[in-house]
Amino acid sequence: MLLIDTYLDKSPIHGLGVFAAEDVSKGTIVWEFNPIFDSVIRKDEIADLPRHALEYLFIYAWQNTDGDFCIGIDNDKYANHSPDPNSRYLKESNTWVAVRDIKKGEELTDNYIEFSESDYAKSLETGEEYDPSGRVDDLINAIKNSE
Repeated sequence: MLLIDTYLDKSPIHGLGVFAAEDVSKGTIVWEFNPIFDSVIRKDEIADLPRHALEYLFIYAWQNTDGDFCIGIDNDKYANHSPDPNSRYLKESNTWVAVRDIKKGEELTDNYIEFSESDYAKSLETGEEYDPSGRVDDLINAIKNSE
């Protein structure tokens, strides 16, 4: 759950982005896991979801080291990737922290490669094109084969 005031706007990085609606000081916790706002969906729970729901997860959720999907109901899902982010995920506390001062109106960014096991994060590292629909097929086949 985002702990700072934010808003959505057109991003110069990609599509929509989440922007700070207030100045944020370096070291401020900007997000923390809150089970009221954030969900962890185990990968073995999604086999029977409709295809469009799986594609939504592959676009808006991030995958943890267990391959489970993590998604929130607030603006956090619109945080875009940057190789030089203004916030970082701290696994030990399950929080995001501002790594520098963030000005009001500045887009909040994360480095997906540092925290996500998703194929999208891997594609950023390799430069390969990411296709969520193909990934959905792979996941469905993997789940069916493990049953």
